[in-house]
Amino acid sequence: MIGPAYYFSADGKDDDPKYEISLAIPDFTDAKYGLLAGPTFTLVYATLILFTGTLSDNYSRRFIFSISAILWSFTSIGTAFSHSLVFLSLNRMLLGVFEAFAPPAAYSMIADYFPPEKRTTANAVLSLGIFVGAGLASITTIMIGWLGWRDTYFIVGCFGIVFGIIAMIFVKDPVRGRFDPKKVEEIKVLVTDEDEEQLDQPPPPKESLFKKYINGLGALIRNDCTFWILMGGMCRFWQGYTISYFCIKYFAIYKKPAEYGIANALCVLIGGFISNMFAGYISDKYEKVNYRTKSWVAVGMSAIGVPVSLALFLVNASFGFSITMLFLDYLLCEGWISPSYAMIQAVIDVKYKGVAIGVFSFGTTISGTLAAVILGLVITAEDAEEQQGLGEILAISTAIPCFLASLCFYRAGTFYVEFKKSFEEEKVKAMSIAVSHHVELRSESI
Repeated sequence: MIGPAYYFSADGKDDDPKYEISLAIPDFTDAKYGLLAGPTFTLVYATLILFTGTLSDNYSRRFIFSISAILWSFTSIGTAFSHSLVFLSLNRMLLGVFEAFAPPAAYSMIADYFPPEKRTTANAVLSLGIFVGAGLASITTIMIGWLGWRDTYFIVGCFGIVFGIIAMIFVKDPVRGRFDPKKVEEIKVLVTDEDEEQLDQPPPPKESLFKKYINGLGALIRNDCTFWILMGGMCRFWQGYTISYFCIKYFAIYKKPAEYGIANALCVLIGGFISNMFAGYISDKYEKVNYRTKSWVAVGMSAIGVPVSLALFLVNASFGFSITMLFLDYLLCEGWISPSYAMIQAVIDVKYKGVAIGVFSFGTTISGTLAAVILGLVITAEDAEEQQGLGEILAISTAIPCFLASLCFYRAGTFYVEFKKSFEEEKVKAMSIAVSHHVELRSESI
């Protein structure tokens, strides 16, 4: 929401600090806005999310998620009462702190709420929050025009607190690992019950949080499937942050800020919704037909991003054409994230799911932040203020990452197929042991 508050422009309100945050906060320059919108938030968020996953693996995820939502909403209220850049920056940093607790807890709960055959669709619904939030951020431009930026921040913060309380009351913690595969050896012990002495022994001591974090980090990096998903996700976040941070500058050349605000909100909301739900539905429906389905969805939606990005930033035909290409980007290319999360949730040990999501979020967020910083420097160095020069830079920064991501997701799919086949073999062995033991018991009873 910092973007609409900073870039707000309307006839008769351009020089009013009630509507323009840059006029209400002393010494709030373009350079400081770039730091506030980017690294001030993302570096704190990305760093902490490395460790918050460990907490979600060991404590109540419902509590972590709900409390974090309430606390980050308070930062919006704090922003509404900010009168200096220092206080504004503090609230922005705290926003990064509290938001870092949410993704590991949320995606870990999804893995235990829904079986694998429904998990991608569930991830898609959860991922819609990203697109709904981005769309609503564009719509807050209208609220700022009505109420001013302070009242808008205050109202948004109050709504966030209410929804956090609702989540605390109605969301329940699912049983951890309820859908995860059990090893054959574990099943054998449970079925045969041969070694009672071993079963009576006290459980091994729990791992410390630090050791769990290190083991979880190693599990994600060493696992070939999750490693390539991470690489693909970093490429896609580079492309995504390029669009998020610099599209407003690219479209500003058309001099239609109001039209862009509404159109961008619709692109994100409608395109993102359809893309995510389609990706989730296809991934779950055809998973049993072809284990590569999830990776094919991610590969396809990344590959399509290449021509769409080139058309968006290189063909400067009209505002209508460019906004259509932006809509196609959200419609055809943004559903990759839910099957990616589903593959990570499937192959990572239940003890480290939160850590894995945290590491994935860290890597992708850092990649996106680097994209914003490096592109900002390149655009300044090249003095790319004209649409053609700016468009060429943005085209390179979106098309190439999409192409590389498609290769990474294809590679990840190869290892995911190996995992699924191994998992099915484990199930067959476990059933064979159970049936054999049942026959032995029947024979003994006779």
